[in-house]
Amino acid sequence: EVLTQRLPVGDSQRNEPPATPNGIPQPFREIIENCLRIDPARRWTVTQIADRLQPGQSETASQGSVAALPTTPKVAPGPPLAAEDRKKSAKWPYAIALVAAVLVVVFLVARPKPPASLPPEQTSQDRDASTAGGGASTTASSSRAAEPGKGASEGRVVERVIPRISPGALRSITGKIRIQVKVNVDKAGNVTEARLKSPGPSKYFAARALEAARGWKFKPALEKGQPVASQWIVQFTLSRRAIDDSLVRIEP
Repeated sequence: EVLTQRLPVGDSQRNEPPATPNGIPQPFREIIENCLRIDPARRWTVTQIADRLQPGQSETASQGSVAALPTTPKVAPGPPLAAEDRKKSAKWPYAIALVAAVLVVVFLVARPKPPASLPPEQTSQDRDASTAGGGASTTASSSRAAEPGKGASEGRVVERVIPRISPGALRSITGKIRIQVKVNVDKAGNVTEARLKSPGPSKYFAARALEAARGWKFKPALEKGQPVASQWIVQFTLSRRAIDDSLVRIEP
């Protein structure tokens, strides 16, 4: 991000790492390519980065430390510098600061990250039992807060299905991704049709959300005491740490 002014973005669906722009000079280009590998076990360590920046001069770095930058060599006194030489000398502090910033960024990218834990799938019975016991999961509480009223005439969801997304794919998310699926529910409470209303930036995540929404079960809405078909918007909110869901009834 320091060198390109934008976040690196890869294709998690094809298991491809972010592409490195051609304008980045060596050794930074090689360091970036090796630190952004999809498999964390193949990413360069701090020691390997230090060896590339200072061949043959780095010492074994303990976890959480970064190799020190070389000190500025002392220069014997000489004749006054020309104007052009003074300009070149004035650029050195900025170059050193840039190298230090790159080292910090590479260290943060290269250090191992704990695997994200996926919330388990829960049925309405599990959620009700959890609430009765005095506690509820993060996913359940956020979903209930977004649901419409639970009156029998309005209908409600009785079984949710969480999108099945690998932990590695979740770790590739920056910020939050929201995907909306519009579902048609028949008189028996089954989803008869589901289509993407807001697919988000990833086809992979959108396909998993669409698949999950098709498995939801509802208590049908009632009109004059009779069950009727209904339409709903199911929203999944994806982040590195969790998958949350919420629900909005469209009709009746």
